Amino acid sequence: MRSLFRGPNRRASNNDRRKPSQKLLGLRALLPESENATLRVLDLGPARAANLDFFSRYGGHLTVADFYSGLRTARAATSGEDGDDDRKAKAFAELLPFDKATRFDLVLAWDLLNYLTPQEQHLLMTCLEPFCLAGTAILAFVSMQKEMPPAPSAYSIRDADTLLYEEREGRARPCPRYLEGDLLKRMQGLTVENRYQLRNGMLEYVFSYRMSSRPSSSPAKASSTPSRSNESLRYRLEPASRWSSTPSR
Repeated sequence: MRSLFRGPNRRASNNDRRKPSQKLLGLRALLPESENATLRVLDLGPARAANLDFFSRYGGHLTVADFYSGLRTARAATSGEDGDDDRKAKAFAELLPFDKATRFDLVLAWDLLNYLTPQEQHLLMTCLEPFCLAGTAILAFVSMQKEMPPAPSAYSIRDADTLLYEEREGRARPCPRYLEGDLLKRMQGLTVENRYQLRNGMLEYVFSYRMSSRPSSSPAKASSTPSRSNESLRYRLEPASRWSSTPSR
């Protein structure tokens, strides 16, 4: 699978030198140590070949949703419907149209949370819950700057400790500077595993999904997911599966 991307990655390497980068402090601890492990990853940003190539080293399954692009359509469909929570919830659920049996070990939210309203943060977590296991990790950047780019950046993993990003062009917009406690109240079921202060004014969070915030309609099945340690997150050991991605345009 990696050989399919070897050419593009070589050409991209020259461009990568011109892209800004930032430290990636939380990802390495989330990667499986066993070569037989499969890491099932949901990327909420736009598709990037570098990310597919990086996770292919773990024989895993990467799904790309490009949530923010779909969000604009969902917002337009529910504009003027402030009182219709069911309609908004349905519009958000359609942005993550996965099979009911789908589960993810890692969700890459990148800087998406900065661009969601408090209600949208709650709806995002509600839509993610059915696809989370106990211990599913969510990697997210929360900005503490006064301003931020007009839309989420596109992130490419260069290695386990370094991230390249492309900022959207346009006028900067005010940054909401969401507080940790407020995020946890709106995104119930999450706890903070790790938090890192980055030099670019971002807080890098590793959230862990611990419990459902909604009553279950059926008895939960026992999971065979092993725990790496008392303080670390979880991953599942299973046969390598095919990669899938939903590329954005």
